[in-house]
Amino acid sequence: MTNRLPYARAFVVQFTSNTEVTLEKAEGRVEHMQSGRRVRFASTEELLASFAHFLADELADTGCLRHGES
Repeated sequence: MTNRLPYARAFVVQFTSNTEVTLEKAEGRVEHMQSGRRVRFASTEELLASFAHFLADELADTGCLRHGES
C-alpha cells in the first residue's frame, strides 16, 4: 500500500496579518517539511509557484514520475 500523504509532499504555510480571508491578498512563507527549505511569498500566485517548485525538485531528486505524468 502506498502512502497517499507522503512526507516529501508536506508543507507548512504561515500567513502574515496582512493576508485577506479571501486570499485575494496573501503574503507569508511556506516551508517544505522534508527539506526544511523556506521561501517567502507576496501573492497567492507566488505561493502556488512555490509548491510547484518544491514538488518539481522532489520529483527530480527521486527520478520518479507519478502515473500519468510525462
